[in-house]
Amino acid sequence: MLMARHKDAVRRERLTTIFAALSDSTRLEMLETIIERGEVGCSEFDDQFPLSKSTISYHTKLLNAAGLIETRREGRFFFYRPRLAELQEQFPELAAQLMDV
Repeated sequence: MLMARHKDAVRRERLTTIFAALSDSTRLEMLETIIERGEVGCSEFDDQFPLSKSTISYHTKLLNAAGLIETRREGRFFFYRPRLAELQEQFPELAAQLMDV
């Protein structure tokens, strides 16, 4: 019983983190772009969104913390890729909605 409660608490915490990351329309659009293209460079977001580099960085950090993207660094540049395998396992319907771009 105690183990089931812990598992439920972990699941709720994971969902809370994911939904918090997706609650902002800019982050949702960023994720949709990353899923659609497979990989997006930070400079592409500079062109796509009228936001400062620090704000773009903040948004991508939240997506990364939620386990929705992974970040790769190449020199001074960052590249973002979708990381949805775990999400598909745990929450298949949510993953399907996100990938239906």
